[in-house]
Amino acid sequence: MAKKTKNMPLGTIVILSLVFIIIIAVVYSFYSGVRAGANNRACTEALTYSRTDFKCYTSQLLNDWINSECTINNLDNKGGTFYVKIGFVIDGTDVTETQSAYLYPQTSYTFKKSLKASATSCYCAEISPLPTKEVC
Repeated sequence: MAKKTKNMPLGTIVILSLVFIIIIAVVYSFYSGVRAGANNRACTEALTYSRTDFKCYTSQLLNDWINSECTINNLDNKGGTFYVKIGFVIDGTDVTETQSAYLYPQTSYTFKKSLKASATSCYCAEISPLPTKEVC
């Protein structure tokens, strides 16, 4: 004669299955979070770049034009959009313009601004937001 076994109710099986799935999801999200934010460091960082070849000069043929130039070199292996504030100081007042350019990896771009005026100085500075890359 066969021995009778007591079967677990279907409702109990469903509830245990759901609890098991929730535990797996919580454990997975915990370990994923630890990997993505290892040592509490940010998962993005600014691209590596340099600013070179800054020039402030008057035109040789037309001395009443002032020119400002600077070159941004993307030294990184990722591309991004760089922003610069370029301009002049004329009679104590900033005359500025924001320019942007997408720089592919290992490329450079020279930002230029010219103005018909007599300026006391020029400037060209990179500004935020600096392009970033994912590092996690």
